[in-house]
Amino acid sequence: MAARFELSDYECGVPTDPAWRVTYAASQTLTDRVTGDLVAANTEYAISSKNGLRGAAGRHFNTRSTRPSCFVSVFLKEKRARAWAKGRGHPNEVWITKIDLSPLRLPPGEAFIFNAIKLGEALDLYSRGLDDELIVLHRIPRRCLVEKRSLSQIYEDDTLEGPVTSKSIQNMIVLVPIDLEETTNPTTRWRNTAMRYFKSPLEFTLHKDPDDRKRLIRVSDVQIAYHNPESRASTYGQDYVYAVFPEERNS
Repeated sequence: MAARFELSDYECGVPTDPAWRVTYAASQTLTDRVTGDLVAANTEYAISSKNGLRGAAGRHFNTRSTRPSCFVSVFLKEKRARAWAKGRGHPNEVWITKIDLSPLRLPPGEAFIFNAIKLGEALDLYSRGLDDELIVLHRIPRRCLVEKRSLSQIYEDDTLEGPVTSKSIQNMIVLVPIDLEETTNPTTRWRNTAMRYFKSPLEFTLHKDPDDRKRLIRVSDVQIAYHNPESRASTYGQDYVYAVFPEERNS
């Protein structure tokens, strides 16, 4: 007699920490216009056997598959989500949504959540590269969606956080705030330093290709100063960002 199949036997439980969902132009996952839920491309697929689960998970894990998936992928680490988001499109058109899955604990059975790599191992599926990834069956309710930001907004926010942070270093942008009213002729000082000029952190990020950005490793190797348009020492009428690169600074 065949063992009874229970989909819940493969669940990982509801995580207590936030998760992150990356959405871009080619994403299968959509937003329900009525409910606001994040919904999988195929919400009708019912999993009633181990083979059915294996087939659905296998198709979802296969990046070359064009068949609509019944799962929505999310990442357990924001850093992983950001890394995966890069290269998926223009930063204005790639979105990362912070998700709180804890409301799905009640009522029981409302959602099925699986740890991707553990599910792959249990079903004997190729699961390389699935670390820190969860897959949710059919949909993630609107009430679980905490915040949605474009990749460009994230770059801007990281740069504007104030003192240098690990996030700003990670994005190859280090912000050194300067009070123009207390600094002696900062405009001249920066202009006399060999530099490159950008109108915004986003423009800076888009301008530098990945190989070029590898030069910007240490905090001391790059400085960015904001010129406050409201300051009496600034006559430009808008914010400017100056990026000083190692070989230029030392020349």
